[in-house]
Amino acid sequence: MLRQYSYLFMKQNISTMNIQKILLGTVVGGIVLTLAGFLIWGLGLESFIQSHTASYDGLAKPEDAAFPFIIISCLATALLMSLVFNRWANISTAKTGASAGAVIAILVGLSADAMVLGQYNLIDSTVLLLNVIGNAVWGAVGGAAIGWLMGR
Repeated sequence: MLRQYSYLFMKQNISTMNIQKILLGTVVGGIVLTLAGFLIWGLGLESFIQSHTASYDGLAKPEDAAFPFIIISCLATALLMSLVFNRWANISTAKTGASAGAVIAILVGLSADAMVLGQYNLIDSTVLLLNVIGNAVWGAVGGAAIGWLMGR
């Protein structure tokens, strides 16, 4: 069944082995990115970022309402990394995965935060800079796990 939908991933033929690696990279990478994100933003930077972010009643959702979307976000990022690593970049080590993961996370995070900074009075440039650094670490950790898996 997966083979008939392989065109969704790319034009070239895709083997069942590659699909399995991409799916495994997505699941494991999603778990690693969720845990790393909790450590970086949930524990490490939360109070500092809150002091540089606009606040009003009802802006932030309760943790139990936000968590499913955080997981979806981490799984989407892990899928992006798994596809890039497996299909186009041939990344198969933790070291190259960490480098590529950091670059991907920095660029995607910078794009989103710059848009928010430019359009809304929600965050300041300190948050943008801090998120670039946090995304570098976050992406490196997730990318290392996915890169290592791609080499197995």
